[in-house]
Amino acid sequence: MATSLAAGFGNRLRPDSPDLVEANLKAREYHQILERVGLSGGVYDQEGNLLYVDPDASSEIPGRLDADQPAGFRTAGAGATVVMVHDLGDRAWPGQPGQPAARYLALSIDKTTFERLVSRVWPRLSLTAAEFRLVSSLLAGRSLRETAESDGLSYNTKRKQLLSVTSKAGLSSQTDITRIVGFALTDYLLDRLAFPAPQKNDVTFFKESYGSALRIHDVTVGSQDRLRVFELGPPNGRPCLLYHPMLFPILPLRSQLQALETHRVRLLLPVRPWYCGSERNSTHVPPAKQLVDQMADDTATMMQLFGLERVPVISMVFGAIWASALARRAPNAVSRLIFVSAPTPYDESAAKRSFVHAMLPIVRESPFVAEAFVRLHARVLTSSRLAELGFLRTYKSSAADTATLKRLLAEGWIQRCVRQVLTYSGSGVANELRANALDWTSALASIDADMVFLHGDEDLMSPVAAIENLTGRLPHARLDVVEQAGQLFYLDRFERILQAV
Repeated sequence: MATSLAAGFGNRLRPDSPDLVEANLKAREYHQILERVGLSGGVYDQEGNLLYVDPDASSEIPGRLDADQPAGFRTAGAGATVVMVHDLGDRAWPGQPGQPAARYLALSIDKTTFERLVSRVWPRLSLTAAEFRLVSSLLAGRSLRETAESDGLSYNTKRKQLLSVTSKAGLSSQTDITRIVGFALTDYLLDRLAFPAPQKNDVTFFKESYGSALRIHDVTVGSQDRLRVFELGPPNGRPCLLYHPMLFPILPLRSQLQALETHRVRLLLPVRPWYCGSERNSTHVPPAKQLVDQMADDTATMMQLFGLERVPVISMVFGAIWASALARRAPNAVSRLIFVSAPTPYDESAAKRSFVHAMLPIVRESPFVAEAFVRLHARVLTSSRLAELGFLRTYKSSAADTATLKRLLAEGWIQRCVRQVLTYSGSGVANELRANALDWTSALASIDADMVFLHGDEDLMSPVAAIENLTGRLPHARLDVVEQAGQLFYLDRFERILQAV
């Protein structure tokens, strides 16, 4: 073992070399990184210089990485192997004195290993050698036509291979294949490289953020699962339910709590499945519609136990799906529906507007893909700066949202909140992504309750024109346009929402 470790340095030392012991000690540190990943490959420093390579992978792993954009995928061995180059980030690992820190990994993935790593997404995926070469080429950034030319085959032949792959994977396009394969492989890698999470969880984070203003109830509901309910505002205030947005399980922000006292509103937030410790007993993940309906039934049971009758229900963005399900399944529980920044009803054009919309058809039937997607983003957002840039990039087209974000991002709470939720409530966010594909509007016309749609005039994620069209078809609905507001106005203008209660 010792000799093979030293051999990985390229300048193979003679067995009697006095530097052999030192070389082996250094090599062992780098080798342990690859052992942790469970794949063969090479380790590189900040400049792309090769520090160590597994002897078995030496013919496939590049001797040096280019300085420009080294991370990503490339093919090796005439497409028989995918080489995945991963950036470890600024973490100096192992980075001991006198020893260059590892910055990049180049990992060798053959067809058998590839099928094993993506098995969480596609448990029974089995590719032919030609299909695997095609996927490898597409991962490396080549077009279908370029892949055909490099293999000396016709474009139609490669297109038939692609159709076979998408059919086996249950996806619909080349983009879906490369995106989800990238997620699956990166998620596996980050999972192996992750250090143990601290004992604090997202519930601890929210307790520390809100202090004594936050009250937490755990209720055993009809399904024998625990329903967690957060409570804010005066205990003797007017009760009101709130269905939180996907990434913020508690609203309003602490700076907005005074509005609850002013309007005498007792805010109850039923925490959705797998968020903030609201685990479900069953390990089976039900279809999204079943999950949403069960949550509605559990919430109605909770209201009975709390002695609540008809109450106003506020929903934030995709919380509309869960709020409308409650009104549909327990109409006597809801006096008014208040949709804040409601999502655009899903259609083909909506799928082109944002990455989340584009993900909906993919995650609809595959919770494993959704969870990989969430875990990946949780790790990316370990950097507050990356989180900040991600938010600003997502909402850059709306001047109002950008202004809101710049005010709140400066405080740092939003970045920390999202990181906590993605880390500890990833399964909840994953199921939220699946639920987002459901049609939440078709049953609204049959609901006998007042509906108010509060919508920013500068909301470009869900254009106000689409909501205006929706409210025009609903007999009990009205649209209340919030001026100089984007989709995120609920973060810093919560009192505007309470005025509708």
